[in-house]
Amino acid sequence: MTSVDDRAEYDAFGPWIDEVRDPSQVPRVFRGHPLDLDAASLVLKVPRNIVRRDATPSMHLYDALLALDADGLLVLSRTGDDVAARRVPLASIVALQNDSLLLDARFTVHTTDGDPLTVPYNGSARGAIDGLITRMRGLIGRGSVPPLAPSPAPSPLPASGAVPAAARLPEHPRDAGLVAAYLDFAAAESSVELLAAHPTLRLRPSGGALTRALHAVRPMTLHGAVLAATPGELHLLHRRDWLTRGGQADISDAHTLVVRRPDARPASHAHPLYPDAVVVTLPTGAAPLELVLDAATAAALLGQSDVR
Repeated sequence: MTSVDDRAEYDAFGPWIDEVRDPSQVPRVFRGHPLDLDAASLVLKVPRNIVRRDATPSMHLYDALLALDADGLLVLSRTGDDVAARRVPLASIVALQNDSLLLDARFTVHTTDGDPLTVPYNGSARGAIDGLITRMRGLIGRGSVPPLAPSPAPSPLPASGAVPAAARLPEHPRDAGLVAAYLDFAAAESSVELLAAHPTLRLRPSGGALTRALHAVRPMTLHGAVLAATPGELHLLHRRDWLTRGGQADISDAHTLVVRRPDARPASHAHPLYPDAVVVTLPTGAAPLELVLDAATAAALLGQSDVR
């Protein structure tokens, strides 16, 4: 039999991400897991990726529940009729990523240990995840700085990687969406500094004649990126994929927030195939988080990576 709460859940169901304010709003599949709503700063429920006409009151309609408190983020994920739980301490976070390609969106948390935590969601609800990230930023900013750990010196960059005296936003037509995303972000920030940016670039490969011929037919593109700083943070506005083949414009949108912490300083190395690209790596638990940039933007990121 369908309960009153289940019926209310069904009536409210859609692609949007709703805030949970009282126990009756907790999706049925998650009600067996203890939750302290009073201690939470924000609790969000993420719906299943199904259209409204395919939903019924008897179905589990939500795939994840995100509960943020002063110390960490609890993520409950539905696996059939069961629930998997993972708690991420705020003090362990290295980077937060929020990206979307039309309605295909992902929220990813990278930490000093363990695999990245990824929550897929409908891109129409991106504002709710942006709000969660804003809350997380405030709590991380009030937390203690991790102790200094030994780290290797930054890898040397080519001389051409010197940071320009005055950073300018890209003017390539394919980067108009990134520029708009940066301007919207900067308008909402009380303190932001534009550090560097590079436009969409066609990359020339190293290697022999065959490699160059294949790239002439299907060139490799390094997508544009904008790098900015706020107190204790670095921000990259970019595309979901750093490198893509072919000439089709990328309509994705991504924001990577890097927490400035002395125990997770980035390093860099030259891209093995494209001399004009630099791979910047952030040390995370399972595998390094890789960012592919031009030399100047990479140099700016490496030069700004210490805690401030």
